[in-house]
Amino acid sequence: MHAQRKETVHPGVEYVHYTDDSPLSVHILKADPNVCRIVCAKGLNNGIGRECLPTIAGRYDALGAINGGYFTIGGAYDGRSSGMCKILDRWFSSPFREASTIAWNDHDPRVECSRGGIIWSLKLGDRFYPIDYFNSPIRPEMASLFSWAMHRSTLTPKGTLEVVFKDGTIISVHKPGGDTAIPSGAWVYALDKGHADYGSHFEVGMKAELNHRFVFFNENFEDVNVAPEYEAFWQNADYLMSGGPILIKDGVETSNYDKDILKQSVMYTRQPRSVIAVTENNEWLFAAVEGRQPRVSKGMDVMEVASFLKSIGCKHALNMDGGASVLMMVEGKIINTPMFNGIESDDELGQRRIADALLVVPR
Repeated sequence: MHAQRKETVHPGVEYVHYTDDSPLSVHILKADPNVCRIVCAKGLNNGIGRECLPTIAGRYDALGAINGGYFTIGGAYDGRSSGMCKILDRWFSSPFREASTIAWNDHDPRVECSRGGIIWSLKLGDRFYPIDYFNSPIRPEMASLFSWAMHRSTLTPKGTLEVVFKDGTIISVHKPGGDTAIPSGAWVYALDKGHADYGSHFEVGMKAELNHRFVFFNENFEDVNVAPEYEAFWQNADYLMSGGPILIKDGVETSNYDKDILKQSVMYTRQPRSVIAVTENNEWLFAAVEGRQPRVSKGMDVMEVASFLKSIGCKHALNMDGGASVLMMVEGKIINTPMFNGIESDDELGQRRIADALLVVPR
């Protein structure tokens, strides 16, 4: 492919449009982290609910923007991120299974990309209690943990036992509860009425201790031990966002995609794709691959995207939500052709509402 168009849109921010005659069209936005901040932003600033990219980007006066990771569509938890999503001190989602995730900080050029997950640990009083799901619908005989970032309430059904705790102390107990309010900075532990611990005794003032640890996997999704410094980086990261699969890690193109979150029928066919990446000199790169347009661009499969990004100097690359979600903006303008054929907003035709986005904002 060759660069058909190249321009500096802001100091430290460059836009390049690559094309070839096959045909292919790939939009690239590069950002220098010394000049710009890369931030993750949630639709509606909430753990659930969705919003079109232009309105998210407009709130931050973003120089550039691209859609984020996978999410739930429909139901009470519409817009819930499917993988890991953390913004500063707010936990929006934590995966039920392993997820491919990128981690970074506001004032540090270091970026890491890994397959992994989180194990949560909750002690109420003198007992540890199981956590089956995080910011997710309560299921029969299961327990869910809700963070204050998700929503103003748990949206759980009547009859749920819900324990609200903050700053290491239980502040309220609701039995029977349901749709319990989540105060700012608080957490709610919710037990379905069929759960084995539903009859446990909880009271205001009881000690509450919540912890988590990361687990990491290699390309074959086998557990790996990591250095304490690496674990600490993830624990202290300002931003965590999941997608999948990882296309490039530490300068090496990956190859085992079969166990990743994305269906093989989508991975190995040419599709519109969104990718976030980091170059060898620590520049951030957003890529929007156009597809499903026979006369404009046929799209790429994951291996083709990985090869292309490696050829332009990327050391980490993570595939994000693709297809009808793919959208890139530069200086307030939509750069690619949106492929969403539904109508979710009369004011934003052709745009799918998304759960989260990556933005380039001035420092």
